[in-house]
Parts: sequence; structure tokens; C-alpha cells
Amino acid sequence: MHTHTAPYWTELLQLARHPEGGWFRETYRSAEKVAGSGDFALVGCTVAPGFDVNDFESGNERDLAELFPQHEALIGRLTRG
Repeated sequence: MHTHTAPYWTELLQLARHPEGGWFRETYRSAEKVAGSGDFALVGCTVAPGFDVNDFESGNERDLAELFPQHEALIGRLTRG
């Protein structure tokens, strides 16, 4: 079990307090594994006012590759299948 606290990760990742609550700092986004990473992930998502989770649809690798065949390699790297 991991024993690191939220303040530990906040300091380590140099996160800043968001004016409306929460923390943020985006420097990299990918589904790729980072060398030395364990069996955990730190994930976040920011949405605009009016967002309704019932309207959310995650991208599908196969569908995106069909729509954008010129980016198939990149889509494969940034999605999980």
C-alpha cells in the first residue's frame, strides 16, 4: 500500500491551488507508462461550466484511427485500446 499523502504529491508535483478549488499543473498528458512508475496513476480532468457527466464520451482508439488515419500511430500511443 502506498503511504504518500496528498501534501507530499502536491509538493513533489509543484501543484498550484486552483481559484475554484482543487489543484492543477499540466505538463504532460499520455496513456504511456513513465519509466520507473508503479501500479498507480495520478489522473485529473478539468471541465467547463455546464459539463454533464451523462453527456461525456471517451474517445475510442479504433474509431479515432478510422476518422484520422494520418494520426493512427499517435492515437495508438495516447489511448489504451
